[in-house]
Amino acid sequence: MDDALDSDRRLYLVWTSAPWRPGTGPDAVFELATGLHFVRSTALRSQLYHRVKRGLPAGSSLLVGLMEDAPKLRGLASGADAFLRGAPPAPDQDLGLI
Repeated sequence: MDDALDSDRRLYLVWTSAPWRPGTGPDAVFELATGLHFVRSTALRSQLYHRVKRGLPAGSSLLVGLMEDAPKLRGLASGADAFLRGAPPAPDQDLGLI
């Protein structure tokens, strides 16, 4: 992956109250737990918020927060630490793209 592109990507934490299935696109999505995702994107927070909101049923709750640093994790989906380090997902990991 291009280092310049990587440096432009931001890490977001996204939580939804309704099931959300990312579509196709340039942003990497990792589901940590039901409704809780990491999203690595070049989009601004508002752009990502509206993109996710359009994919949810009306009235669903949504949180999109910019992560300043990679968080410490325990007890979440296998492969989460590798996703944070930018490693490619394991073959059995469902890595959505939006």
